[in-house]
Amino acid sequence: MAREFSVIINKPIEEVFGYSCDVMNLSDWGEGIINVDITSDVKEGVGTRFVITNNAMGREQQFINEITEYEENERFSFRAEGSYTSTRTFKEVDGGVLVTERLEGAATGIKRLMSGIIVRFASKMHHNSLTELKRILESEE
Repeated sequence: MAREFSVIINKPIEEVFGYSCDVMNLSDWGEGIINVDITSDVKEGVGTRFVITNNAMGREQQFINEITEYEENERFSFRAEGSYTSTRTFKEVDGGVLVTERLEGAATGIKRLMSGIIVRFASKMHHNSLTELKRILESEE
């Protein structure tokens, strides 16, 4: 199961990509994200591993993630261990940047039975997060 959603952000592509793909900024605009810790020696780009601590459904949870694609100003993907993959693409459009995010279930084992629920829940959070990203970037002067 996959979900996809888009937003146009009226800022230069370098600014949108740079801010949104720096995982240390996720707690500023990611819904429910309390903290982000990079756990790998690689601090940027493919191979960067990071732990997101979030508050979802009244519970604090941690998710291990790894950046799997990083093409500057074009594409950014990460895999949330045992649950889903998120791919964000960036395309210049008149006056801004079209940011499209696609979530795909990547659960294994018993979690595979819940893959649809996981993707639906994550997609709501990611959609709200993109809306917040737009608000933050467009409010900066």
